[in-house]
Amino acid sequence: MLLIPITKKASWRNPPWITIALILINVFVFVLFQRNDDERWADAMTFYFESDLANLEADFYKDYLEIEGRIREIENIPGSDAPESEKRAYYYFEIRESKDFVQRVDQGHVIPPHDARLMQWRNLRDNYEQLLERIVAVKYGFRPAMPSLLTWISTMFLHGDWGHLIGNMIFLWLVGCLIEYGCRHMVFPVIYLLGGLSATGFFWLLNMYSTIPLVGASGAIAGIMGAFTVFYGFSKVNIFINLGFYFNYLKFPAIFLLPLWMGNELYQMFFNDGSAVAYAAHLGGLGGGAVMALVVSRIPGMLDKEAFEGVEEDKVRPLVESALKYMRELKFDKARPLLIEALTHAPDDISIWRHLNVVDGQNPLSDQFHQTVSRLLTLYCRQPKTYSDALALFREYRNSAQPPRLSSTLYIRISNSFSDMGEPEEAEHILLMLLKKAPDLLSLPTALLKLANSFKQKNQPEKYRQCIKLLSTHYPLANETRLATQQLVRH
Repeated sequence: MLLIPITKKASWRNPPWITIALILINVFVFVLFQRNDDERWADAMTFYFESDLANLEADFYKDYLEIEGRIREIENIPGSDAPESEKRAYYYFEIRESKDFVQRVDQGHVIPPHDARLMQWRNLRDNYEQLLERIVAVKYGFRPAMPSLLTWISTMFLHGDWGHLIGNMIFLWLVGCLIEYGCRHMVFPVIYLLGGLSATGFFWLLNMYSTIPLVGASGAIAGIMGAFTVFYGFSKVNIFINLGFYFNYLKFPAIFLLPLWMGNELYQMFFNDGSAVAYAAHLGGLGGGAVMALVVSRIPGMLDKEAFEGVEEDKVRPLVESALKYMRELKFDKARPLLIEALTHAPDDISIWRHLNVVDGQNPLSDQFHQTVSRLLTLYCRQPKTYSDALALFREYRNSAQPPRLSSTLYIRISNSFSDMGEPEEAEHILLMLLKKAPDLLSLPTALLKLANSFKQKNQPEKYRQCIKLLSTHYPLANETRLATQQLVRH
């Protein structure tokens, strides 16, 4: 079961620097220090199984079980008909889970101290341990049978392989961004570190005698996930759910994710015996992160409460998607009301107006068509990056509308946009038309001056002079005419 919160997107105007820093630290440690771990593991395993160490420990382990009276475990040992690789793997993993076995063999409690095999075993075991110490994941990973403060911390920055690292970093990014913006001071990195410590602690409680190293940031990330559920509390958040055979986007209170996540980890821990995933660490991280978040949320000034409010329901996207479905089916009469409703929530959304223009364009004689084009042109003329869209739409509209029904004010905006984008010819046609139909328009002198300067920039002096002449003829007392005359003299 996969439940991923997708509440907010990262803002690159205010990047989640702590999340980015944690990701970089994990990647840096893996690339710089662990890049040769695979080769070192292979060397250690080759030595273990190709020397007499594997056979000696297999024999000693059977004796150890008999001495300890663990008859039922002896019955689990693969029989003589089992493949040799299966038997060797069984002994290898059983021994790695038992610190007591190695100590009792070394102390002479399993085989007599005078047995020559004991000295042979000690020499081989020392060589094997030296090979293991060369592996960063073993040396600095957390081994419950040999705990230390250093490995308790370092383990959360180590990973087994590239897949392990990449998977953890994706989750760190997805969840870290969701709570970093709402945490003040150093709350977020503290949750990460203490979540990792609580994950390691819970894993240690359940695996005290294991010598298998625990590595990975997943426990610390689980701490962040636990904190997420508490910080958002009963605010409803968007969740992507994947059950393998079913996936969907759902919305429900964030706090409900905590028992779902913990329940999934418990299930995996008890019914997925062959997995190398440390589900106990995930449980410890989830619980520790939730507890820390509960404490932090009660300390004034530690959180930005508004950052953890549930996101508003997206009312626009479903309407637009339904409208597009009707448009693909050519049911434009059903698409239009949905687009109009979407515009009540997002009145300046250019993409919605574009869809509406397609719908209304099916009837170019209607008033609705002219109104939609007018609004879309107005939006296009607001920013330079959409001036080219305005030009394309205007040309299309001019050819299809008989006659066009744009306001004089909008014509001026369009003209100014075309002059600014280096298309003075298009702007000239508009202004000449306005000089005939609405010569008293107050913004016309400014538009003519802008047109003149556009022709000047395109190195068309004759057109430039014609525009100045139009200004002087129609608006001799305007400030724009005075400025244009001065420019003409200097030119």
